[in-house]
Amino acid sequence: IEYETAIAAAPRADRIVRVFSLNANDGAEIELDNFTNGRSRHWRDYVEGVAHALTNRGVKLAGANLVIASDVPEGAGLS
Repeated sequence: IEYETAIAAAPRADRIVRVFSLNANDGAEIELDNFTNGRSRHWRDYVEGVAHALTNRGVKLAGANLVIASDVPEGAGLS
């Protein structure tokens, strides 16, 4: 596959993930102690889903500021 996604990350002292998509020119906030379980029908659900899966496997997550850029086509079935 000749597509890629890059993420720049910086730690936060709380349990909030603030994520910004350069492609969508849109941001979102995810509370690591209050997952929505994909109910927003927004691109942020992918980020939240990964955080939720890691938490369910016992990974201790901390808050972060994230910026995401990707050339993966939307709807390409690669999520």
